Amino acid sequence: MSIKTVVQLVTKKPVNGRNLYSFKGQDGVWYNTKARVPPDVGTFIEFEANPDARGYLQAENIVILPATTQAVASGPRVAAAAVQASKHQPATNKEQYWLNKEERDITTQKVIELQSCRNSALAFISQLLQVEATALPKAKAEREEFMVALLQRYTKMFLDENQGRPPEVPEEAKEETVSVAPAVDESEVWS
Repeated sequence: MSIKTVVQLVTKKPVNGRNLYSFKGQDGVWYNTKARVPPDVGTFIEFEANPDARGYLQAENIVILPATTQAVASGPRVAAAAVQASKHQPATNKEQYWLNKEERDITTQKVIELQSCRNSALAFISQLLQVEATALPKAKAEREEFMVALLQRYTKMFLDENQGRPPEVPEEAKEETVSVAPAVDESEVWS
């Protein structure tokens, strides 16, 4: 029986000092190639499948088909799999290139924003420790956990600010009172 399919998965099994190979087609069926190495994953092939004495399908006379034949002969399901497999290859037209670039740029921008907020949080924590506004726990075993919690808290705070959300104020901070220096009359300063 003649079969056209795309190789989805290839396995190698060592038996009695030699390797035996099999591959899975897009239909989910496994085909044996014995000691012959099958084509790479994503390759569109045509072959004869014949059951052996144990009932396993043996792939014989494997022919690699060109990618243009794949899209025409195999229908939309295989063509979609071929596009999925070659996502990182150059686009076939300008529109697809710009769509892919826009998708990559959005992801890249999110990563850059996170890295920037994390760097800002590290600088802020460094300043807090330098002016002793925050004290490290006395037990060395608790310091790493404390610093990670601070980093996560301030990274989230800077991310929220970037995205226009008001920062969350912990309940204990709401209860604290902050003293403000009295206003100074400018006439007293310059006279």
